[in-house]
Amino acid sequence: MKILVTGCAGFIGSHVCERLLQDKHIVFGIDNLSGYYNVIQKQENIEILKLYPNFLFNIVDITDKKQLNIINRSFDVIVHLAGMAGVR
Repeated sequence: MKILVTGCAGFIGSHVCERLLQDKHIVFGIDNLSGYYNVIQKQENIEILKLYPNFLFNIVDITDKKQLNIINRSFDVIVHLAGMAGVR
């Protein structure tokens, strides 16, 4: 399946992506790599995911409609994990 994962650089998102990749799905990950928490950790997560040939990544802010239009693909599943932790 072709799967879009938002928030793919975060802790949960990167682990979800890795499991999907291990199951041989094609995973298209997006994340804005915001500085809300350690960007270096997010980049390290992405580097691990890039080891899989079935992983594609773009830096995209889901709040920017123009950036979302760049993703001109169809997906079988969307896993929406992007968000800001601790927002009340």
